[in-house]
Amino acid sequence: MTACVLCICMAAAPVFPGTFEQWGQQRVGPVVFPEGSSRSWEDVTGFAQELGAKAVKTWVGATKPGEGLARVMSEPYRKLIRTFPVVHFNLSFSYIADGYEPGRIKPESLDALEKEWRDITLFLCRERAFPDQIFLLSVGGEINVYLGTAGTYPEFPVAEYVNACHAAKEAALAEVPEADRARIYSVAELQGDKEFDRFAAQWVPAFETDLVSLSYYVFYRAPAECLGVLRRLMKPCGPFGDQRLMLGEYGPSLETCNWNQAEHARWHDEILRVAYAEHVQFAFFYEIADHEFVIKTGSHDGLVKGVAGSEHRLAWDYYAALYSGHAPVLPEGDVYETRPQEPSATSERAPNLLVKDFAPVLPEIHAGDTVPFSATVSNAGTQDSVATTVNFFVDDKLISWVWIPSIAQGQSLTLRSDQGERRFAWRAQSGTHRATVVADGPGNNAETNEDDNVAHISVAVR
Repeated sequence: MTACVLCICMAAAPVFPGTFEQWGQQRVGPVVFPEGSSRSWEDVTGFAQELGAKAVKTWVGATKPGEGLARVMSEPYRKLIRTFPVVHFNLSFSYIADGYEPGRIKPESLDALEKEWRDITLFLCRERAFPDQIFLLSVGGEINVYLGTAGTYPEFPVAEYVNACHAAKEAALAEVPEADRARIYSVAELQGDKEFDRFAAQWVPAFETDLVSLSYYVFYRAPAECLGVLRRLMKPCGPFGDQRLMLGEYGPSLETCNWNQAEHARWHDEILRVAYAEHVQFAFFYEIADHEFVIKTGSHDGLVKGVAGSEHRLAWDYYAALYSGHAPVLPEGDVYETRPQEPSATSERAPNLLVKDFAPVLPEIHAGDTVPFSATVSNAGTQDSVATTVNFFVDDKLISWVWIPSIAQGQSLTLRSDQGERRFAWRAQSGTHRATVVADGPGNNAETNEDDNVAHISVAVR
């Protein structure tokens, strides 16, 4: 299938905001979902309200038919509906693969899925709290993470699944009198990393959903490049026509910018400016890394934590200004958080990871070169370390992380930034740059000295 079928119940698309500030205020918001963390619904909803967000994204999982609808009808989700003018529900119903045979969706599973999408659509029409409230319904979360890629049902008929959900939503809206219909849009969302180009080329042209979405967790590839892949492949369709793009999420969850909170705020602005220029309809950020409970509870193997109790709430201030209708003021210069100064180990026996011999692999670097870095991590402590990551940054932006095993006391390990993935290397630009390597950024090891895990060098590019 190469073009979208005629929609049964095409709701008019909201007019695209005329300014960046209006767009950010109306259509950009945080992900609010506490499962798997120490936070509560009150925490994450309160976070969004305090910040002044008008749009939020959440996740709805289900392992059996009817479970997703029951969750959407529960109080935490009802509160989101009552509170925010735009709510994005990521509907990830794993039962679609029950009894799966290669290339074939079990009819009973597909029937149950369509019924659930229909019932959720009708429920949202009844429950909407604002006259022009918008609901976004994603099909299966980041589809290519869960379905249709190597190791995860590679022969799954993705377009059949996606389009069945969209058709069920449209059929449900057609049952509702026009005056009572909510603005409900279906979304096909792709993770920008997992077999992205191949998966997109195979399936995006066939998607009939109102929107096609990118989850941008790709630090080695520019957001405009990833969005461009989707734009070239998707067909004009539905209420948004040829402007069907959105950012389902952008992250990663903690620091992409070392401990440079000023650069982190600028990074958020950079992504949003690109998204607005690309006419992205909605965008949702995963977390703000300079907020205390994000620093305390967030985790990602490849990224580093800041320091709890930070006084620098620069990304928070950026969004607070945007949501109040003001042009955000970006910080000038650099503002670095610091690692804890006191030893974190509570006994004499503890590992102590230190970094040395940090350097680019190429002896001479020219603009356009793809540049890996090498470093040696030693354990100068009195106990073996536990497995952790080593993170590489250029100009405080993450370019790579490398998972390393336990290092015995007195032993060393030499590694390269691209040893796990060749794409995890820096594409050099002219000028002088600041490169950083961090051992054990997530803090997996309680060490006798936390100050020698980091090394900085200056890199000249011709």
